[in-house]
Amino acid sequence: MSITLFYLHTKKLSRNGRLLFIYSLWALSFIAYYFVSLHDLSNSKALLNFWSDSFIPFPPLSFSDIKWFVRTFFVIFNDPVGLSLSGIAALTFLIGCISLFLEKRKGFFVLISPLPFLLLASGLHKYPFSGRLLLFIVPFVLLFIAQGAEQIRVKTFHNSPIIGITLIGLLVFHPLLFVSYHLIKPRTREESKPVISYIREHQQDGDIWYLYYASQPAVEYYSKVYGYDKSDYVIGVSSRYNWNKYIVDLDKIRGNKRVWIFFSHVCTWNGVDEEKLFLYHLDNIGTRLDFFKSSGASVYLYDLSKSGSDR
Repeated sequence: MSITLFYLHTKKLSRNGRLLFIYSLWALSFIAYYFVSLHDLSNSKALLNFWSDSFIPFPPLSFSDIKWFVRTFFVIFNDPVGLSLSGIAALTFLIGCISLFLEKRKGFFVLISPLPFLLLASGLHKYPFSGRLLLFIVPFVLLFIAQGAEQIRVKTFHNSPIIGITLIGLLVFHPLLFVSYHLIKPRTREESKPVISYIREHQQDGDIWYLYYASQPAVEYYSKVYGYDKSDYVIGVSSRYNWNKYIVDLDKIRGNKRVWIFFSHVCTWNGVDEEKLFLYHLDNIGTRLDFFKSSGASVYLYDLSKSGSDR
């Protein structure tokens, strides 16, 4: 669209005609993809609930809505872009945007053009603005960051060349460290099925399931195989930016004799492993009776029937 508008502005209408064939193929591809996949996904209550915190508050009517935009802007540089120093990355990104806008306006609008449509779709609760679903914006975000870093390097080279070198070093240090670590210790698949099978074999009448929020899709998928339904488990809250809500939510299941706490797809943002955070609190309020682990998934059985004064 940006290229089309550019050619309309410069009165090079014939070039738009050449692009019409490509636009038609894109449109046909989207229509086919929508009816094959997206149509059903957009109506999935499970997915909409799972991503409920990831839709843009539209229109923003409160201070908390404004905070959502600010927080999400910085979080993007950590996930999905993969730069741990999100403040430095954000500043470099903004400098790159300004630089490219002033020097190569056509290129700026071509790169930024998906963003308005993404914001609109998220505001209409049709597309979550979070995590891996934003992977497609990573290339142009990195291009803006690279442009900004180069501008800073050029402007400071003669007086303080160390500034540009240090900036680039800070930006690439963590990604290099992350890649090196996972070359030695590769990520494995999340095997939820063996854990669910273990629960099924050891479950007793009256047992309660508590699902770590990110494990919900896997459990709902396998529940059809094992004959479970939504009344058989409790879904935990998602609160990656306020860990106290996890504590409050876990306290709601106190008083139960046998509670299975199921984990998969565990978040480890900001250096905090949420599974360990949960277990620390559970060990303080109850007694661990059993546990089972597989690759990327685990379950713990707790007795939460005793009050704090009884332990």
